[in-house]
Amino acid sequence: MGSIYYWAEILHKAVSDEGAPDEPHARPPVPPAARRGLAPRRGRPAHPAPADPAPADLARRLRGAVVLPGLTPRHEPPRLLLAVAHPDDETFGCGSLLLAAAAAGWATTVVCATRGEAGEPAPGVDLDGRSLAEVREEELREAAGLLGVARLELLDFADSGMSEGPPAGSLCAADPATVAAALRAVADEVDPDVVVSLDAADGHRDHARIRDAAVGVAGERGVPAYLQALPRSLMDRWVAHMVEARPDMEHLRYADLGTPDDEIAVVLDTATHLGARERAIAAHASQTSPFDGLPDDLRRAFLTREHLVRG
Repeated sequence: MGSIYYWAEILHKAVSDEGAPDEPHARPPVPPAARRGLAPRRGRPAHPAPADPAPADLARRLRGAVVLPGLTPRHEPPRLLLAVAHPDDETFGCGSLLLAAAAAGWATTVVCATRGEAGEPAPGVDLDGRSLAEVREEELREAAGLLGVARLELLDFADSGMSEGPPAGSLCAADPATVAAALRAVADEVDPDVVVSLDAADGHRDHARIRDAAVGVAGERGVPAYLQALPRSLMDRWVAHMVEARPDMEHLRYADLGTPDDEIAVVLDTATHLGARERAIAAHASQTSPFDGLPDDLRRAFLTREHLVRG
């Protein structure tokens, strides 16, 4: 597509030309066909120059390039739908992506499949007589506001937990077609330009179930799907830190954690949104952040870059 600055210059010129005042001694108007083509030479017809993209199309391209290079959204503003399994997945996983999209003028929708009731509160957290599901839903709504999310939808599946058979009514007890239908109903209303989810490399079965539904719905609609991922080089740094801090975790050295770096399709610099993402992380006070206790440089490496693979 070329440099974003090139497209910005064309957009500025197009808008300026549309609204420029008449010159005091303007020349007679030139027919559009002649103005856009080459001046005809004797005996030779004019060859029209390629038409510049319309300002509205350029605006869409610019907004798309800021977040997902190469994407030309169909809508203005562009629309992103993020599908996750639990409250905090939107922040711990894709918080910076949501912030970058909102800052670029995108309309973002978060679909959360469960209320995360099978989790455990962080040490020292007092639920004050409320259920964990109630607390986590409240935290989700607060974090979504901090992340600039335009629309939040809860699908009312129960959290499947991490072990044993998934309980009745949970995300993984439901037929995959039922999960896809619930997500499809929201997508039909939103009509997203792109669908995003987590890559489920952590092995959580709820993450995998909503990922599969998200990729399937995106394919049905003919829009791209992206999955948030952690590159292997970054996870190698995390393993080195964890083994040094906790020698009992030496076994991590033998695990191939993360996505091979050459499979990452998009790396988005989100450093300008670090403060806002930290505030959204803090909103999930009932949960232990996976970034707690990391040295500053490693914490920033996790929180100031978004890495996406194609779904």
